[in-house]
Amino acid sequence: MSALRLTGPAGGAGVFSVPSRSAPGSSHAVTWAPPFVDCSCRGFGFRGHCWHAGRVAAAVLNETIALEEHAA
Repeated sequence: MSALRLTGPAGGAGVFSVPSRSAPGSSHAVTWAPPFVDCSCRGFGFRGHCWHAGRVAAAVLNETIALEEHAA
């Protein structure tokens, strides 16, 4: 399962769609604009963090690495 970027430039802020692990066929919207992060899942509403936000963090890191490798 991975995060699909919906808006924003690679390696930067944007909105992502991340598949739900508990409800197959559905997904959650994650807004990534550090230090602001928000997810539409209930867990994020309760705890302020979730698996989906972690997937987005990993995806943005991978985008940043790819951009740096391409620029080198």
